[in-house]
Amino acid sequence: MTAAGALIIKMVIAAFSGMGAATVCHPLDVIRVQMQTSGSTYNSAGDAARGIYKNDGLKDGLYAGVSAAYLRQWLYGSCRIGIYAYLLENAQNANIAAGLEKNAIPLSSKMLMGLTSGGIGSFIGTPSELALVRMSNDKKLPVDQRRNYKGVGNCIAR
Repeated sequence: MTAAGALIIKMVIAAFSGMGAATVCHPLDVIRVQMQTSGSTYNSAGDAARGIYKNDGLKDGLYAGVSAAYLRQWLYGSCRIGIYAYLLENAQNANIAAGLEKNAIPLSSKMLMGLTSGGIGSFIGTPSELALVRMSNDKKLPVDQRRNYKGVGNCIAR
């Protein structure tokens, strides 16, 4: 398999893993956003969860903006984990070719790989993060100020 093919596989695996985590954690993100934005009347996370569910239900309440969370994982998560794994594998192969122990990679090199992959992922994933916050908070706005996003693409385009 080519290096590009290996990178793509690592990125897809990372994206699906991130999407699984996002499915479980997204309601907590919605609660956090709704509690942190202005006009919040919630006293606790439990109070927010009950209020959001009571007012908007599961799909339009606690899972509002989940498509943006999935996009974030496809962009940020896949880049961050996939690129790091690719860089680490290249460093390991270079060690083997030089006759060194495969995992004898200095901490500074690992940190640089992490900074590189995280920086690229953050740059690429920022639009989806913005969409996530906007979509999670839209129901909290007064009715005349709501944007009623049709999906993550609609939110990013606006």
